[in-house]
Amino acid sequence: MHSPTLAELQTAQAIGRFEGRYGDWIAVNNWGAIQCAARATDDTPCPAGCVEHGDSNAEGVKYRGCFRVYATPVEGAAALLHQLYRREGVPEAMRAGNATATADAMRATRYFEAPAAKYAKAIADVAASIATSLGEELAVTLTGPTPPPLVVELDEAAAALVVLMGIGILLAARARRA
Repeated sequence: MHSPTLAELQTAQAIGRFEGRYGDWIAVNNWGAIQCAARATDDTPCPAGCVEHGDSNAEGVKYRGCFRVYATPVEGAAALLHQLYRREGVPEAMRAGNATATADAMRATRYFEAPAAKYAKAIADVAASIATSLGEELAVTLTGPTPPPLVVELDEAAAALVVLMGIGILLAARARRA
């Protein structure tokens, strides 16, 4: 088990916020809008441990879903983390702070049906709000954080060599054009 990175924490918090309002959505401690295997119909209610609530599929067609009920917010949060970390590609994308890769991996493993780009934007936007609210560095963006520029300290001899190499490359390019 590893200690989660700031990017993982912000991504999981963002998903928990917009999917299940930190478990407060429909008041069942379900942080991830995690559904039961069954769907409710007029003839078949949701099984025990699940509650009926409206949802919609990728085409916007509404249906009656059965959503898991958790006894405590901690159980609901743990269930969300379990769902995220068991899916191929999701943990790696979360660690990288890449909302687009996270959403793509979640959609590919059928966590949701909505367009991945829309889901990625929600992750990035909510993560930015969380980081601002907590006074944290933002570790999640649509494409992952921009790495700091590479800074190489050169002594005078090395700097002179780099300049001479640049001049040599420039002269060689001019000679080819001539």
